Amino acid sequence: MDNNKVKNKLLKSAFVVGGLSFSFSASAITFSEIWDILISSSTQVGFTGTVGNQGYSRPEHLSGQSGQLKIMAANIKGFPEGLQGISDSQASLFSSTYITGQAYDIVGLQENWVRNYAVMSSLNPTEYPYRSDHFQGGIFSFGDGLSTISKHPINGRQLHIEYSSCKGTYADFIANGSSPDCETEKGFTFTEVQLAKDLKVHFYNTHMDTSNGPEKTGQFNQLKQFIQQNSAGYPVIVMGDFNAWIDNGGWQPGPGQSELGRWATDLDLTWACSQVSYAAGNTNINDVKGPCKGVDHIAFRGNSQISFSTNRYDEVHQSISDHNPITATLNWTNHAAAYSSTYARAHTASLLNTHHNTRIQAVYGGNDEAKNMPAPAAEWETFTLALEQKGNTQPWVDHRCIQSGDTVSIRSHNGHYLRATPHNNHNVDVRAGVTMSWEKFTLYNHTNGWACLNANDRITLKTAHGKYVMADANRNLSASDNQQAWEFFQVEFAR
Repeated sequence: MDNNKVKNKLLKSAFVVGGLSFSFSASAITFSEIWDILISSSTQVGFTGTVGNQGYSRPEHLSGQSGQLKIMAANIKGFPEGLQGISDSQASLFSSTYITGQAYDIVGLQENWVRNYAVMSSLNPTEYPYRSDHFQGGIFSFGDGLSTISKHPINGRQLHIEYSSCKGTYADFIANGSSPDCETEKGFTFTEVQLAKDLKVHFYNTHMDTSNGPEKTGQFNQLKQFIQQNSAGYPVIVMGDFNAWIDNGGWQPGPGQSELGRWATDLDLTWACSQVSYAAGNTNINDVKGPCKGVDHIAFRGNSQISFSTNRYDEVHQSISDHNPITATLNWTNHAAAYSSTYARAHTASLLNTHHNTRIQAVYGGNDEAKNMPAPAAEWETFTLALEQKGNTQPWVDHRCIQSGDTVSIRSHNGHYLRATPHNNHNVDVRAGVTMSWEKFTLYNHTNGWACLNANDRITLKTAHGKYVMADANRNLSASDNQQAWEFFQVEFAR
């Protein structure tokens, strides 16, 4: 945090203390409570590891054909008691009563601002060995209040992102009691949860502010853009306190769709609350508000490998927080289960551009040209895609197969390699007899962003010059700056 921001925090803190002391009666807020607010915020600063957290270790078991995920979103009201938050003893009670022993796979907490130690130390480390890092904010702020608890390994990809738009300051709080959202680092967290050796989920936990204007729209857009850019091809679960209602039918496309509903539609997300039956007597739901009421929500989407559905969605009734936690049981099906145990560092395949319905072809005749031709997958349209270098050295990377971000070479039937040159509009040919930098490509899998390369996956190929291999309308192969229809290829394994 820079000096100006520190100074602003100090000034705002002095202002809110003065405002609190003059605006409230002694019975409403005491000096000791004001002191608790200052001490809670000023002594808990920056990122810290969470008590009980276990380091990442990749699972060795495969996911199998189907399974279940039990998840919970809980706003625990974990700010200082002077701001009507819960105490350490209440935080411990919440953990021991509503999380421990409930067999959740993943729990997302919101408003876990100053009670993180009490929450986490009360959990069974054997039952929940993985906990995200805790962001405690800057001097005289409380951080984002977001924590992820998991029975499954959380790998090294953890991000805390603060929303760039907000509404509500300390002055607003003192003047009219509105929420001082801008004085916390409300935003979202991103974690990769490894459910099995061949199954990884992108998990998002968010707390949006209480506004309903352009600031809230900005938060929706910021989270949407991040998911679009970072979770393409991955199964995704999003949960949290959106401070926004979907309402009856508001998730469905049409004139009555809510802003939150439109946001989910744009991301191909399904609301867990929209998939259950609210008929009287349904034992798979315990909800007093009705279909998709409230501001706390869970949404999900699958990918080409995994599909999700749910028929159980509950509200957990308790008296500690002002939000009742919500839970959902997601049923998942692994459509690639038969393939998931097969690993290969090289594949014989053709590369089909579905926009032109053409295949990359090593033209026979001595010039070693590369074209994109409307031809069946015969010998000159068949190549060997071989792993040259892994794109990541982290421990969760699988070295037995080709994954998104890996460097590959592409060898033709006659032993020559596909090559992208910096000349003649970045021409692509098959003239190279050995692999050097021009003969290597970074493969990006847009169908499944983490699993092993599979049949019918859609990929792009980035050249050593930062361009993408392109099949143009004149049947030529070159490279461009884009990743659009001409730059996408479907992998067809040779039979």
